[in-house]
Amino acid sequence: MISRFRRAGALGFLLFLLPAVAVGSTEGTLVVTGGGWGHSVGLSQYGAQGMALEGFDHFQILQHYYTGVEVKSVEGISDFRVGLAQSPVSTSFKALDGYFTISRDNVPLQDVLQDNVVVVTYNGSQCVISIPTDPSHVPSPGSCHINFTRSVTSKIETVSTLSSGLNTAVRIVNHGYVYVRPAPTGFHVGAEMSLEEYLRGIAEIPNAWQVEAQRAQVVAARSYAQASAVERRQSAQFWNDLCFCDVRATTADQNYSGYASEVVRPKWNQAVTDTPGRVITAEGASIPLKAYYSSSTFGRTEPSEVGFVNGSARPYLQSVDDHWAVGSSVANPFATWVDSTPLNEAAQRLGFATLTGATPIATSPGGAISRIRFTGTNSSGATISVEYATNTLRDANRLGLRSMQVTSVALVFGGGQVALHDPAAGKWFLREVSGETTSFFYGNPGDVAFTGDWDCDGDKTPGLYRRSDGYVYLRNSNTQGVADASYFFGNPGDVPIAGDFDGNSCDTVSIYRPSEGRFYIINRLGSGDSGLGSADIAFYYGNVGDAPFVGDWNGDDVDTPGLRRSANGFVYLRNSNTQGVADVAFFYGDNGDIAFAGDWNADGSDSIGLFRPANSTVYLRNSLSTGTADAAFAFGSSHYRPAGYWGS
Repeated sequence: MISRFRRAGALGFLLFLLPAVAVGSTEGTLVVTGGGWGHSVGLSQYGAQGMALEGFDHFQILQHYYTGVEVKSVEGISDFRVGLAQSPVSTSFKALDGYFTISRDNVPLQDVLQDNVVVVTYNGSQCVISIPTDPSHVPSPGSCHINFTRSVTSKIETVSTLSSGLNTAVRIVNHGYVYVRPAPTGFHVGAEMSLEEYLRGIAEIPNAWQVEAQRAQVVAARSYAQASAVERRQSAQFWNDLCFCDVRATTADQNYSGYASEVVRPKWNQAVTDTPGRVITAEGASIPLKAYYSSSTFGRTEPSEVGFVNGSARPYLQSVDDHWAVGSSVANPFATWVDSTPLNEAAQRLGFATLTGATPIATSPGGAISRIRFTGTNSSGATISVEYATNTLRDANRLGLRSMQVTSVALVFGGGQVALHDPAAGKWFLREVSGETTSFFYGNPGDVAFTGDWDCDGDKTPGLYRRSDGYVYLRNSNTQGVADASYFFGNPGDVPIAGDFDGNSCDTVSIYRPSEGRFYIINRLGSGDSGLGSADIAFYYGNVGDAPFVGDWNGDDVDTPGLRRSANGFVYLRNSNTQGVADVAFFYGDNGDIAFAGDWNADGSDSIGLFRPANSTVYLRNSLSTGTADAAFAFGSSHYRPAGYWGS
């Protein structure tokens, strides 16, 4: 049995509308699974790429993701403003490939030659201009209405330092002019140029993507920018105070990189040229619609009132099919994701002293969990519950989820104590319940790894089978070092299986011989060159090609065979070390998954764990039945292999 000496307390995933389970421990992990990246509203960038790969043009892509719209050209904006930094501590302006002229309150001050730097700071009441590259320049305080006007060929590099001490992204502006404007506290930095010039500096999708995906993204970006400008200029004072801009240069609006993006993205620039003034509008209208978009979804978009915090319904932003975003052709790295947060940290972020339960209570139009009720205690020890919309859990101060499209949530206690082995490097990775990982080298590349309690002290520790010399090497601690016991093992091609096969609280290494479909059970450890000796029990079970593992399926303290058959995805378990048919059989997992066993919820009997190389994720289930994982967490790399449960 894998966890006879385990620390008590484990929970499975609380899926959809199942009741929450309460526990008292603060050691554990909050595990959330989901798919997609971003707010999940409007155009899906990976979905657009998938549609383009299937031959859809940008008109069809846009009219799929935006319901009931027209795609048409409208007059653009010549004085479009992009906000480069909001209320920074200081900003530097460097002249590149020419010079620029500084003016304050529209009065020219001086020309700044190539490679010289101007720095603007705020002294509490005025903006101070200094030129550190010019020793003769005297810093001059005054109005925060400052312009930097480029010469014909020049560019201006801006770097802003925020109050946190971090710098914003370096942006090089090669169109229009750069400005500083007063803010309620300090100043804002921006650039003014035409809308079409602004679009060329946007960096939203890879240049290698399909032309029609590029065009669809350009039209969406132009629509978003122009609609934002119209909307925000109607609330000019608010937006002047916030950023003195029509859009910000970050993903708060659109990711603007300026010249650095424009110079390396010829397909994007061609897409801007190919779609002059083209935007989406409501049918029969001429005013651009705010074309929201995000990286991807889990297979279906969400309406605006669900995807956004405090969002309102917009007729053109409905839930639509987005299966392209999760298709193999687009290789979306976040088609699915797993987020693991130590339970004490999750409790603090969600407003609890201790977190004891999580129950999904609502589903979105797209089919994701959209609301979760968390339960726990406050600082006084009283039981409380708080409901969160999953779109609020994207906030970095909450859980920082990649998207609001959650598919499962769980409090995992103890279930994560899994060992993986890198056979290419001979390195072990041990995952703690908290999600922390330790690692050490033990063995040689190519060794087959497993775990067991070799010295009967209640701790599972490493074991190795080395095919190159036919020996098993066992170690009695989870540390780097030499083997504490070694002996000759079986025949070439035999698979080692470790467990307590006679109920004496000590593990031994036995044999599964794939060529025969036969188990050889040995209830003692081997000795040197003498090897294992004859088997105590030998029996046939399963088909050739089945993948073996062992566990205590019925809680009788004796480990017995399990098999996973890749041909049909079924697991076959037997409750005695004898020949016969399976006592339990069920479908679980995907093709390519690798099975192992453990008592994940400390109920006294083992159940199934899977390692999925395709996404380097471990999936644990608490019952011997078909269903969704009760716990899941990203761990390791695709070429790693599960060694089993480790520790006490």
